[in-house]
Order: sequence, then structure tokens, then C-alpha cells
Amino acid sequence: MALWIEAVPYHIDRDGNARIISIPKVHMGDFRKNANRVTVLELLNAKSEKCLSRKELKEKLEKKYIPIKPRSGKAKQSLTYGSFNSLTQDLLEWGLIEQRPYKESKKEVEYHITPDGQFTLQFIKV
Repeated sequence: MALWIEAVPYHIDRDGNARIISIPKVHMGDFRKNANRVTVLELLNAKSEKCLSRKELKEKLEKKYIPIKPRSGKAKQSLTYGSFNSLTQDLLEWGLIEQRPYKESKKEVEYHITPDGQFTLQFIKV
């Protein structure tokens, strides 16, 4: 066991070049409880700009949405704004995505995947 307090880990190669080692602030067990979290990161990471507007992200996620608590019956559950907000809020709190203003709009925002989010996505896929 080791004690780690507010440290920033680095990898220093043989030439003396330092590179920060990214350590996400999320427990993998918590992250894996909802497969839609992985989908959000995949959608953001698939774009060359690594970002999507809130509206675009919700539309794309609705097509791939997996209900966590499926209801009985044959009716397909859709992604509600409450569920979408909860998903994005968790990812924001864990530092896996960032929220920024979208273009010139005062209301619309866009989401960007962070380096920690990219690392987490790679870790999940291993």
C-alpha cells in the first residue's frame, strides 16, 4: 500500500524528457456500472476535434442508449434529459470530459473528451 497525496506522476525517458502520467479520478467499478458512460467517451473520441455540441451528443447517444434499469414490457426506453444530465455530470466531476460554450451561443455548450477521458477509454478497451 502507498500513500499518495496531491502528487503529479511523471515518466522520464532515457533522454531526460518528462511526460505527465495521467491518472483518472474515477474508480473503474463505478465507471463500469453504466455502459452509456463508455459510449459518451467513444462518441467524443471518434470526432477529430474530440468534441460535440450538447444537442449532437444527445442525438447520437439516443441511438446507442442502453437502459440501466429496464422496465417490463416491450416499449423501448428512450434517453431522457435527466438521464443525459446525470451521465454528463458524472463524467464532468471525474474530469473525463469538459464543458465549454458552443460557438457564440450563451445557452448551448459542447463537450470535449479530456486526456484522462482518453486514457480511461483505452484502459476500458484493454
